[in-house]
Amino acid sequence: MKKLLFIHRSVGENLIVEGDLYNRITAKKLTLEDFNQNTQVLRSLNSNTKMNIQMPGSNTNPDNYSKLFSEEPSEMKDFVLNYDLIMIKSCYPNSNIVNEKSLEKIHNQYNQIFDFFITKPNKKLIILTSPPLQPIMTKKIRARRALELANWLKGKTKSENIMIIDLFNFLADNNGFLKRKYRRFIPFDSHPNKKANKEISNFLAEFIAKL
Repeated sequence: MKKLLFIHRSVGENLIVEGDLYNRITAKKLTLEDFNQNTQVLRSLNSNTKMNIQMPGSNTNPDNYSKLFSEEPSEMKDFVLNYDLIMIKSCYPNSNIVNEKSLEKIHNQYNQIFDFFITKPNKKLIILTSPPLQPIMTKKIRARRALELANWLKGKTKSENIMIIDLFNFLADNNGFLKRKYRRFIPFDSHPNKKANKEISNFLAEFIAKL
């Protein structure tokens, strides 16, 4: 049975809890485990284990992933590469892209990640694009840059073992903001709501089952 590791923070936690991701994945005859960088807990269907490892920089931004997936020795990297499928996501603050230089830097960081996995054809990487923000938490030009990033990731030529799941476009309105139907009641909270998490987790399970 294939083993999947999901590395995430709070949005991923909501996908698991509100979206019932574990039950959906196990129904597809896959083994899911997840690592929450906020708590450093490795969870499986039946257990929770506090780990003595963490992401570079203690975060899940593109630069942290590019450092993880490099040739530098790392206990975290060795742990992650024990899995057949690796699913990663950067949290919604990464959709607040302040200028073009920042966007270019993120492109370079993702390119480093792609280059690493091209050399690991027996491992499958699934990248979830970062969710959009509530309107009060960003600006139109920054939201447009986040949309550009999601479209760039989705359209970039990659190795057969690298896949993109475009959460941003699924969750975003025409302005690049979080759709009203997927917002929580508090206007500064950009975590997608329970409705979004249920819809996303169902799609994720169907997608991953085909790999």
